[in-house]
Amino acid sequence: MNNRQPGHDAERSPALPTCPPWCTTCSVEEDVPGTRHHRGTTALVNAHDGGHDVQLAVWPDYFDMPAVRRAGPPVLDEPHVRVELRSPDPEIALTPEQARALARQLNAAADAVDATPGTRAALTLGGR
Repeated sequence: MNNRQPGHDAERSPALPTCPPWCTTCSVEEDVPGTRHHRGTTALVNAHDGGHDVQLAVWPDYFDMPAVRRAGPPVLDEPHVRVELRSPDPEIALTPEQARALARQLNAAADAVDATPGTRAALTLGGR
């Protein structure tokens, strides 16, 4: 799952985390120093919401900020899987084939985030 964009991870600094292998696009968050938002490849799964064909988007995601700055829900403090329903309706219908496609994409994204290595360089104190 390595579809990195040109210039990806170009801003390198000891204060910034490195990108996990699944990260294809990322941004340095200027309003939260030392933070990089990692986003993996988005997989689209077709579905139906009762009146329209819609899509579910699934991707690995990580708002990688220093531990002292974390204030959001605990799920966002670690690499996680994001799912976005691209529909105005609150529910969808999936054929068995579409449900299996969604399950495959959720499993693939979960496997990617489970394999995320540490992204922050170890800091040494006093040159040790």
